[in-house]
Amino acid sequence: MDYEKILAAAARIEDLVRGGLSKDMIKSCVKGFSDELFSIAKARMKNAKERKIDPDFIFDEDDLRFCTNRHVADYRASRLKCGKIVDVGCGIGIQAIAFAKTCGRVIAIDTDVHRLEYAKMNAAAAGVDNIDFVHADALDALANVKKADIIFWDPERPEGESERTLDSLKPSFKELFSAAQRITADMAVELPPQMVRSKIGTDCELEYISVDSRLNRLVAYFGKLKKCELSVVALPSGERFEQSGAAAKSRSVREFSDYLYEVDAAVTKSGLLDSFVSSMKDAFIVFFGSKNYLTSKHLLTSAFLKPYKVAGILHVDEVKDFLVKNKFGRAVPHGSIDEKEYSWLRRKLECGLKGDSSAHVFLAGDDAVVAVKI
Repeated sequence: MDYEKILAAAARIEDLVRGGLSKDMIKSCVKGFSDELFSIAKARMKNAKERKIDPDFIFDEDDLRFCTNRHVADYRASRLKCGKIVDVGCGIGIQAIAFAKTCGRVIAIDTDVHRLEYAKMNAAAAGVDNIDFVHADALDALANVKKADIIFWDPERPEGESERTLDSLKPSFKELFSAAQRITADMAVELPPQMVRSKIGTDCELEYISVDSRLNRLVAYFGKLKKCELSVVALPSGERFEQSGAAAKSRSVREFSDYLYEVDAAVTKSGLLDSFVSSMKDAFIVFFGSKNYLTSKHLLTSAFLKPYKVAGILHVDEVKDFLVKNKFGRAVPHGSIDEKEYSWLRRKLECGLKGDSSAHVFLAGDDAVVAVKI
């Protein structure tokens, strides 16, 4: 089935799903129906809410789950701009297509012929024609590459590991790294963002990337691509913070001041929180419950921070009366709250509220902070 027919069939299935029809009922309504088309339709519906990738691309539910976010793809394409780049493990082509817009030539390699077909359709939909798609094992394909400026590798890794390590990457990190070094020393490798830094143990820059304050990617840069030891990037703003050398000393206080801030997950995961706080005047860490927040007397501005104005610091039993007295109509709980309890807790806080504004209630044991999002 070609690109136009896939899109048309998927759009038809989307309409029927939204109309309340079951999968079995849809089978009789759509010519050429398949589980693959149904998955494509479901993935497109989810992507319409998440806006993770270009809606003109072809992708199924697994593709959407594992593919590169469009903001990440564009950022890395900008950072890795060069004459010729090799994309090892290209999948459905999201990163390769972004590379094609900043690099002269792209060699996109994958072992999955089905995903490569999607990648070719997606490249055509994006209007790029400077990608050579190669269906081959990564090591075999690299053996045939004579010259390239940069190699980017998104390795296959097993799901559900209790601990992420380099040993579980496929092909093996050691083998692929050795094969790449015969072509160029400039290499970028996507790693699981939950991997412990000490487990990587190589001379590279580790860059933690967040999208909308959620940790999304960890990239290791080798050779001349290395700019520092550790870095964090907040997307889509592109704000960057980096560290070379020793980390700064912790700067903390016990109580919140006028402003409270949730910190981007990339900053905390990277271990750069102390250095980040030290770079900002009037900023201090507050350990509240099991989480780190920032506080300040004056408003701080950064894409790595979600700012709130503190309205009250209370005992947890005083929160409901405070919300009523200050005419809040909605209450959003924050803290280490079990997912099963979150809805119940929010309903409890909001019961009887009649105002128009929203309160954000940060909880830690018997302590609570009520704040207003800025």
